[in-house]
Amino acid sequence: MHEPPFVTQSTKSDLRNEVNTQRNSDGRFDAIRSWPWPWFPPSAALLLVSNFLPLIGVIWWEWSPFLVLALYWAENVAVGVTTALKMLWCTGGEAKERIASAGFFAMHYGIFTLVHGIFVLALGGFVGKEYYGAAGAQYSPWLIGTTALALVASHAYDFIQEFLIEGRGRHLGPGSHMWRPYPRMLVLHVAIVLGVFLAMVVGASWPVIALLVVLKTILDLVLQLVMRLGA
Repeated sequence: MHEPPFVTQSTKSDLRNEVNTQRNSDGRFDAIRSWPWPWFPPSAALLLVSNFLPLIGVIWWEWSPFLVLALYWAENVAVGVTTALKMLWCTGGEAKERIASAGFFAMHYGIFTLVHGIFVLALGGFVGKEYYGAAGAQYSPWLIGTTALALVASHAYDFIQEFLIEGRGRHLGPGSHMWRPYPRMLVLHVAIVLGVFLAMVVGASWPVIALLVVLKTILDLVLQLVMRLGA
């Protein structure tokens, strides 16, 4: 098939540079070449930035443990949704297997998420009224919405850019994607237990909540980078 006369070698080279990706022999895309730190992907940078916002809210606006954990719960929902989509759009396995696995995951992960949400709502009975917020705390819907959007956006970027566009992990089967969110779920549950323990011992002060945010961010980042190695 002959190429149109206006498609020159220079044009094709420019297009390749604009796409700025390369494909491996197994059909996957490597990271975007223009990103200066291949060992620290853009999705990890977004994760750090999005988790930095709750820390700012805790320190400057005295956000409550309930609000922080509720934001993390919403982030957990985003993780579940993107995981189910990865299971449906991955190329490993037959279509029936992908659909069945995604359905089972949605039910199983949904139960865990529901229980997690109940814990977040009920923890005030163990910690005290300060769990739901101090009297002088600022709860601007714009600030809370921006933080929630940032937390969700980091996982949406991972799905759209790294999974769909770059193809990272897309060759895996649905079973490989299914188990990946559960270590993070475990981290959040441990964070809740640790936060409740510290709050009961020293009170639900902002340093305790800030420590909870920092620990969660570090563990979340480590898990993401480890999971990326297997993609």
